[in-house]
Amino acid sequence: MELKKELSSIEGVYIPAFYNITYCPDNRIDKVIPLYNAPEKVKKRRVEDINKYPIHSVITTPYSEFRNTELIEVSRGCGKGCRFCAAGFIYLPPRERSKEVIMDSVIKGIDKTGKVGLVGAAVSEYSGLKDVCRQVIDIGGEATLSSLRLDVIDKECLLLLKGSGYKTITLAPEAGSDRLRDVINKCISDEEIFNAASLISEAGMNKVKLYFMIGLPTESDYDIEAIVLLVKKIRGIIKKGEITLKVNPFIPKPWTPFQWSPYAGIGVLQKRLKIVKRGLAIIKGIRVNFLSPREGYAQTYLSMGDRRLRDTLITAHYKGWREAFRKAEPLPDFFVNREKRFEEVLPWDFIDHGIKKRYLWDEYQRALKDITTPPCNVGRCTRCGVCLMM
Repeated sequence: MELKKELSSIEGVYIPAFYNITYCPDNRIDKVIPLYNAPEKVKKRRVEDINKYPIHSVITTPYSEFRNTELIEVSRGCGKGCRFCAAGFIYLPPRERSKEVIMDSVIKGIDKTGKVGLVGAAVSEYSGLKDVCRQVIDIGGEATLSSLRLDVIDKECLLLLKGSGYKTITLAPEAGSDRLRDVINKCISDEEIFNAASLISEAGMNKVKLYFMIGLPTESDYDIEAIVLLVKKIRGIIKKGEITLKVNPFIPKPWTPFQWSPYAGIGVLQKRLKIVKRGLAIIKGIRVNFLSPREGYAQTYLSMGDRRLRDTLITAHYKGWREAFRKAEPLPDFFVNREKRFEEVLPWDFIDHGIKKRYLWDEYQRALKDITTPPCNVGRCTRCGVCLMM
């Protein structure tokens, strides 16, 4: 106990047992009561200079997800403000490591495994990306990275990526229509998507992966049909090779503007997934992969739930999700299918990332009206509150 008390006095340390939760009759959280002089809010700690702490893989084996690849974090956070993205908000403000630090890590990584993977919330916007790719080519290594942002792709970038061994271009339109991309604040037009497809085709990179979400707030069947039309046009531009769609249910995440949004529902998602599969079934060279809407339901339960999930998780481990959901209290729909109110106490409200709850709520309201928000201007605005903490 004394050790826990000492730890609780350190900024950024959370001791679950030092917080008592009371609940309303309707199962909403009533109060979060700190015990033993624990802070009312646990304030997130930040490293002042991320260059002092390079992050790379500790274990690289043929059996890992990214086999025999040294993963290197080039940046942290993203200022674009996509309203579904937890990493984009939790890790604000966006910061990137210097080219010197990254290049040193790249040399060591290629010497170790021959291949490096550049990771971060917005890798394609890393200011030193082209220089890093040139270095990889010069020393005869290979590089890979997470999805490219469509509006930053250019011919030089694609040729450098190709030269450094990048084989599959991964893009994330996320939604099929301009309107729905405005809702999620993706702020990428059909024209920009088609322009990127043309550049990819010209570069001779014919293996493309596209990420889409279904079940987004305000979504209709029209927006799903727009996915089909969009992909057909992309297929018309990239005539060779294979296009793979990864279609996932939208999962609301804490500390995002969509944390108040409900899950779309298994039946609705199954219907919309059929629209996509049926619309693209006869198009050659297109493959559709998807996460089951039932799996998405379970993920939303884990994302939106509170400490009362404990017993459900134990039951799921031993007897499976069906039995766990049947015995869960409150029922899973309480967390999954319910739109929340601003004044409601959310399970994670006691953790302070620096983002004002009112800002996230205002962004949610802007989303419901199809209104976009410009990228953050680090150090020059205080709208979200994070820069006030620095």
